[in-house]
Amino acid sequence: MKRDTSLQVKMTEEEKKLVMRLADDYGLNGGASELVRYMVQYFNRERPVLTVALAPRQAKRGGE
Repeated sequence: MKRDTSLQVKMTEEEKKLVMRLADDYGLNGGASELVRYMVQYFNRERPVLTVALAPRQAKRGGE
């Protein structure tokens, strides 16, 4: 079965840099898109339990 699903995510510049760094760490030259494809293939193969915690951002301490 072929899946044609698209995913759009809004990220801050800091989050984009983190995703790009993760892609680089895994040796993926396609950046965020290739990292997402890699993750989806892994999840389809391994079927791990994935927990995602969604919460409001915490205010920085000490006025940083």
